Amino acid sequence: MIKSKLKPFTGIQQKQLIKAYNFAKKAHKGQIRRSGEDFLIHPTAVAEILIEWNVAASMIIGAMLHDCVEDSYITIERIEKEFGQEVALYVFALTKDFFQGKILKKNISFLTEEPNILVIKLADRLHNLRTMENMPPATRKIKAGGTLSIYVPIARALKMYKVAEELKTLAEKYYIS
Repeated sequence: MIKSKLKPFTGIQQKQLIKAYNFAKKAHKGQIRRSGEDFLIHPTAVAEILIEWNVAASMIIGAMLHDCVEDSYITIERIEKEFGQEVALYVFALTKDFFQGKILKKNISFLTEEPNILVIKLADRLHNLRTMENMPPATRKIKAGGTLSIYVPIARALKMYKVAEELKTLAEKYYIS
């Protein structure tokens, strides 16, 4: 994470953001994306998208840590101990099982209870779509279809129209091809 991007945050928030980056770096050590890049590129890119969107530091920390529980030895309890209950809630809610279960059950109250989780998830999906060229065609089509049917409407519901449009444009590229 580029330190110059942290200028809008207080000193304490900057320290927490750097701590989250280092924590994720250690948790994902040795992991590689399909592209051959270091896995840390993904949570860092999601965090940087959220910085551009001017969201709260706790959301950015959640984004940095969002894959730690699923893809490493880190537990939710450890996240809570190190970063607090709010960040732990974000990380837990962003796990595939929890998030997909809520969406598949069409749990509408989820959309209103904690919209911050949805905002983080939109940034996550946006980065995934921006970097999907290394995925198998069938996977790209499935993710693109899910984006068009779930994430674009969520972005619109949150009045994030530019995000909705970018998600739609990227998803259509993979869904139609």
